[in-house]
Amino acid sequence: MNVKPILFSGPMVRSIRDECKTETRRVVRPQPKHIQQLRDGRFETSPDGGFDWGVEYIESPYQTGDILWVRETWASFKVASPVRAIPEDFNGVSYIYRADDVRNSDGSAIKWRPSIFMPRAAARLFLWVTDVRVERVQEISEDDAWREGVTMDDVLSLGCTPDDPAKCVFSGIWDDLNAKRGYGWDVNPWVWVYTFERIEKPERWCQ
Repeated sequence: MNVKPILFSGPMVRSIRDECKTETRRVVRPQPKHIQQLRDGRFETSPDGGFDWGVEYIESPYQTGDILWVRETWASFKVASPVRAIPEDFNGVSYIYRADDVRNSDGSAIKWRPSIFMPRAAARLFLWVTDVRVERVQEISEDDAWREGVTMDDVLSLGCTPDDPAKCVFSGIWDDLNAKRGYGWDVNPWVWVYTFERIEKPERWCQ
């Protein structure tokens, strides 16, 4: 088991927080040309599809059993020591998160910091990876699209047809995040599919 960071956008953070999202799909890099099989969270692939030579391995960044701490857009500020007994891990810093729609009481702008720079100490969401598999992004089922965090409000707001409405919404979400990087829905890239459960912060971090 390893402990690793993973980035999520604000809407996906809210979906995880509300326990609606239990899956995430991430582009496989590099994209394989031919898939032989998946073993222990990694591809066996070859340049020409042959089974006897040129086998290469593409390993998933996350494996079953890993604990992931979520990086999200955040801000920090110093706070005065509380009157009550100070916890051992109190360091005089408090964190707030953009996904919570936090606003300053005086209307001034909050200086948000990008999720990529979020330290582990600021993490509030922790995920336990329960399954890893690989598929083409368009192979997502309607049930899995709901597990990706699609809501009925999303379906209604986009006016998706009764046929596979969650998959319709998910394809748009996917393109918003990946099309500009060359991995749009129409390209149908190979993706890692991670199933996870939200857990409490581990009592002790593993290195």
